[in-house]
Amino acid sequence: MACQLGLHVTGFSGTICRVVFSILKKPLVPEVLTVLALLILALPFQFTFQADDYLFLRRTYGGAFFDISGYESQMTRNPLLYIFMIPTFSSHLFDFHFAPMYLYFSIYVAGLSLCLRALHRDLALSRLGVECSTVLNFLPLVCLNPNQAEVLFFPICMPYSVGIFALGGMAYCRRAWVKIFFMLVAFTMLETFFLPALALLVVQNSASKPWKVRQFASPVGLWTLAVVLILVIRHALSYVFPSFHYPISIDFSRLPGQLGEIAHMLITIYFYKINWVLTAVEWLAIGFLTYSLFSRHMIRKHDLGLLILLVLSCDVHVLIMPYSAMRAHFGAIFLEGVLLAFLLALVQAREKRLWLRRTMVILFGLAFVLQLVHVFTIKNANYLVLQKIENEMVQKIDSCTQPCHLHAGDLSRDLKRDWVLPRNFWLPYLEWIRFKNRPAAQVEFEISD
Repeated sequence: MACQLGLHVTGFSGTICRVVFSILKKPLVPEVLTVLALLILALPFQFTFQADDYLFLRRTYGGAFFDISGYESQMTRNPLLYIFMIPTFSSHLFDFHFAPMYLYFSIYVAGLSLCLRALHRDLALSRLGVECSTVLNFLPLVCLNPNQAEVLFFPICMPYSVGIFALGGMAYCRRAWVKIFFMLVAFTMLETFFLPALALLVVQNSASKPWKVRQFASPVGLWTLAVVLILVIRHALSYVFPSFHYPISIDFSRLPGQLGEIAHMLITIYFYKINWVLTAVEWLAIGFLTYSLFSRHMIRKHDLGLLILLVLSCDVHVLIMPYSAMRAHFGAIFLEGVLLAFLLALVQAREKRLWLRRTMVILFGLAFVLQLVHVFTIKNANYLVLQKIENEMVQKIDSCTQPCHLHAGDLSRDLKRDWVLPRNFWLPYLEWIRFKNRPAAQVEFEISD
């Protein structure tokens, strides 16, 4: 408020205030349209809680949400995630058509917008005839990339969007200490943001050529300092919570599968299996984009290769991870979206063939939107299955003579392909149903093998 009134504000709050009001002065039409696009696409469908969600739903409805038993070590790994999860689950906002989904998607859109604005400014792309408004026109397209589905539509993963906003804030702000602050926010959300932060800092300082080692010393130094600080923070938290230990190793027997997973997430249309039809549509769009870029000499092959390599390098941490998860690729997919937006904007500004400009955008749009609708259809079908299971379980609770034991069969039998209800989450799911519908019932559930 002080910034708005023109008062002199110093320190951290003053800097943040000035950043916020500088953003609000910008036209936000692309950002608003992006959120509206998701709202329009998603409104006809119902969404489900998934897997780990039921651990926190059980605690929320059971009155013991702040009990983090089983997750204590995660507090040293990504403590901010739990700070955001507490109000997200305890507020029961998911009862209103999954309202937090749209809130966190808006945060994600804001972060990507900040990043696009910052890179356009620092790389002086106006000299190439590429206006910032042209870049932002592709914000809805890249934000609706269906390969981000696990983060954007999986409740426990939705707060990771705050990490994207932090990356955008880091790129947008010029002061070193503010950049470090935003990196710390991102790093305390998930490891997937470590390498994208470094990549953004390097790209922001790559405008002047020929490149010299010393021009990258400052951004690499900032990133290194942030990494050291986050390690110190994690070590300090280990005095309060158990330390988080990752069995990090390179298993060469798993390497082909891990490289295939990176390829699935970055160059195909993927949701637990490849959609080859829409992948072919996306590849056709990429072919048109590449043809336009090189036929009009808009970018050197060497430079484009370096940018693609930079995006791929942000996924190398997957090679040493002991598990597979879509969210591990979130940072690389984010950078891929940034690159795609700038390449499409470059073509729109310099390609004279209207049919070519329109064709590639339409093809990308078809591939992304049709896959999103497919994902939403799966989630809606699984919602109906889970509703049926819940209703049947409530009837069993009402009909049994308490205290009683209820046997649960194969709960995931009719569910479509999605990470919804793996077997090790059946018990928290059933207990959530009891707390939600019959909190006073004296019932124990038996899970069969």
